[in-house]
Amino acid sequence: MPTTASGLVYPDQSGSVDAAADLAALAQAMEAAFGWKAYTPTLTATGLGTSPTVTGRYQQMGKRVRGFAKVVLGASPSPSGVPTLSLPVTATGEDAGLVTVAFLSAGSALYLGFGFLNGTTVGVSALNGATGFTTGLTASLPFAWKAGDAITARFDYEAA
Repeated sequence: MPTTASGLVYPDQSGSVDAAADLAALAQAMEAAFGWKAYTPTLTATGLGTSPTVTGRYQQMGKRVRGFAKVVLGASPSPSGVPTLSLPVTATGEDAGLVTVAFLSAGSALYLGFGFLNGTTVGVSALNGATGFTTGLTASLPFAWKAGDAITARFDYEAA
């Protein structure tokens, strides 16, 4: 069967059509082309504890990329600055999409943050209730960090 540029199969009009087989082949090709894919983001950060765990997944449909990245902090964390995570696909630029960030204090409290794209990475930062936005994390912002706490980023952006 012929395929589209995205790898989707379709029946050849000159041959016989088997609707069930053709639909099954199309469904499998769509899952392969547009299904969720695992990726391991590269983490650049200071103070996220001993051996933090980093996982991610994403889906690309044409130029649209959406996904999720998670960092679980290791032992003795004391964050400093703005952690960054690599994106699975390069974005068109700084204003290419939307990033939402959450900080989870070992299952007990959820704090919102914000993220920003720079083309190949997403930076994450916390909201400081006393002063508004902050430029990075500290040992006590947005809470006193401990092993098992997590940082998550959800993104939706345009690929380059």
